[in-house]
Amino acid sequence: MRSLLCLIALGSSAIADTPTERADAIFKKGKELMAAQRFAEACTAFDRSYEIEASPATLLNRADCREKNGQFATAHKLFLDAEQQTRNGATEALKQMNATALLRSGKLEPRISKLAIKAAADVRVTINGGSAVLDKPLSLDGGVYLVEATAPGKISWSRKVTLAKEGAAETLEIPALDPATGSQPARMPVPMPSSKEPEPTPVESPVDDPPRTKSKAPALIIGGAGIALGVGAVVMLVSGNSLYDKSKLEADDAEQERLWNSANTRRYLSEGFAIGSIACITVATVMLLRGRSERAKLSIAPSATGTSVGFAIGRAW
Repeated sequence: MRSLLCLIALGSSAIADTPTERADAIFKKGKELMAAQRFAEACTAFDRSYEIEASPATLLNRADCREKNGQFATAHKLFLDAEQQTRNGATEALKQMNATALLRSGKLEPRISKLAIKAAADVRVTINGGSAVLDKPLSLDGGVYLVEATAPGKISWSRKVTLAKEGAAETLEIPALDPATGSQPARMPVPMPSSKEPEPTPVESPVDDPPRTKSKAPALIIGGAGIALGVGAVVMLVSGNSLYDKSKLEADDAEQERLWNSANTRRYLSEGFAIGSIACITVATVMLLRGRSERAKLSIAPSATGTSVGFAIGRAW
């Protein structure tokens, strides 16, 4: 007799070193670096935290860090992204973040340096290797940029442009590119398709299997349990993220710690539900694809240990 078991364990010991914990640790390190005015390192830390777990609060800290580091164009874009993400926020915390992002982006607008590039229509222009839009001022952080221009049959052109950190408005006009000389490389001949038809591969006649009677009821029950767990995972994740964002705006340390712990607990539950959902749906799929002639037996039993509680769903044939 074989059985497939689906066990969902709900407890803090079930998941260790979660993405949320890693993101929180890097976020705290970024705050420490900001306090020490090591802005370049702090910005890198906030970027890494956001890559692991994106949240509007972390996005606002990324924008604030870039502004303090003198990267006004990047900071302005990040504030606009944060405003868009929180525009329809239902909670008070999201509404407050939206107002902050809108205000800060507006104040940054006149401080951004811009570069306009003019060139012929057939010329492709890049800035530091990335495509550039022509005849439209580009918002850029202060620094040195390599502008390159290319066109079919023309000699490429390049120039370095130094842009001031704040409030610059520069225009670069690319001259007409000189024609290139030399012949085009010879084209390789395209092989003609063979007129000989491939010989058919002999196929062995399969041996008919005896008819099988499949019982879909157990698979449907387990699949339904997986869907229910998936819904629970989404609910817990949304609730945890809301508490997590609220904790970052809480001034009282004790209340912030309580909100932080509550958010992490709900995220642990969300990950547990998600794992259980995937396991149940996998079991249901296998049961549907590997139906047996014997009648399927379904069992559901509670499970509990000193550190976790849950339930088990099994099928035997």
